This record gives sequence, C-alpha cells and structure tokens, in this order.
Amino acid sequence: MFSSFFHKKEKSKPVFGASYSVFDGEELLESSIRSIRNVVDYINVVYQQSNWYNTEYNSKLYSLCKNLLDKGLIDELIEYIPNPEISAGVQEKNKRMLGLRAAIENGVNYFITMDVDEFYEECEVLKAQKYIISNKITHSY
Repeated sequence: MFSSFFHKKEKSKPVFGASYSVFDGEELLESSIRSIRNVVDYINVVYQQSNWYNTEYNSKLYSLCKNLLDKGLIDELIEYIPNPEISAGVQEKNKRMLGLRAAIENGVNYFITMDVDEFYEECEVLKAQKYIISNKITHSY
C-alpha cells in the first residue's frame, strides 16, 4: 500500500510523517495531502521551481505551496535547487533525502515519501499504521 515507510527508534507515541517531492502535477497536491492529513502528524513539501537541467520553470509552485503552509495542510516547505551537473536520478534521491531528514528532525519515526498523484483512504492508512506498529515492521514498500 505505501511506497516506502522509514522507521526510526521507537518512541512512546508513534509519530507518522510524509514528504512530497514536487515540481509539476501541482494541481493534484492539495487533494493528495488532504487524503492523508488527518492520519499523519507531520507533512513537508520539498519543491523545485526549475527542472533538473534548469530549462523549465514553474513560477506558480511556490505560491501554491506557501498557501498550503498558511492553511496548515503542510508543516514545512523546503526548496530544492537543482544542479544540472548531477544526474536527475541522484538529484531525485537527494531531494527525497531532504524531506526525510526534515521529518526526522521534527520527531517523525514512521515516514512515507509521497508523490502528488498518490491518494489514500484514511481508514486504510490507519489500518496499515496499526498493522505496522503491532507487527514491529521497520520497512515497507
């Protein structure tokens, strides 16, 4: 069900977090966030305004993300600035790691990386969370 969960050292109360990697498809972002917002404790968005090679620019993305932050739908907004001298695959990994590090710094011990076109039913997420905790699952794909 989940693309990836990361489990950090056990705490008294599980803290669930998510990170979105965004450059395009932003028309889906708010709906995807709303599909999980009530069942996760922390959400960050790692966005980039230009593509991996600085040839395209998304001028509306920052204002959309800032609006989501102001609404309380996300907890942290992180800009990723692409480096065209690094391969797109490495950059994508680096970008997602920014989101993971921010989640850990904010006390998250169960983590999922998200894309804007992923949507979940709250009851299914809760069921998965309960299963993961009760079965002491540390990684899931």
